[in-house]
Amino acid sequence: MRKTFLLILTGALLLASAAAQSGRRGMKPPPPPPPEQLSEPPIAPAPERAPIAPADMTVVPESVLKHQLKALDNGSFSLADFVGKILVINLWASWCGPCRREVPEYEKVRKQFAGRGVEFIGLTAEDPRTSSERVRRFVRDLNFGFRQGWADRETAVF
Repeated sequence: MRKTFLLILTGALLLASAAAQSGRRGMKPPPPPPPEQLSEPPIAPAPERAPIAPADMTVVPESVLKHQLKALDNGSFSLADFVGKILVINLWASWCGPCRREVPEYEKVRKQFAGRGVEFIGLTAEDPRTSSERVRRFVRDLNFGFRQGWADRETAVF
């Protein structure tokens, strides 16, 4: 009697489950709602701007240009050392995932512009007192091919 009851109960549960699911297969999802009608016309693309003249791009405060930055190799340099060159400055941090992923691209571009008046500089705003070993390992692991230094607060903000 007990086996028969369990068998009937199991069968009833299976039938109830199948009946509950059977109607879902034939249903089509509702169509997407029609697009909203905008009360205003769409925004037109901005007109092309004239490229910035190089003279407009050279406005760097004298204090930032002449400030001595500590190089990772224990030397020092200033941005004024590169007068007459185009500077590509990359601010990075050893804990930054995107910074890690962009290094190979910087290297590729640096090699393309070698000897053409373009200088690549990497600056980290991390504290050299607490992050020195981690930063040096980061630079060594990623094999930077350009000058690296510690950016002080004023340089990093600029």
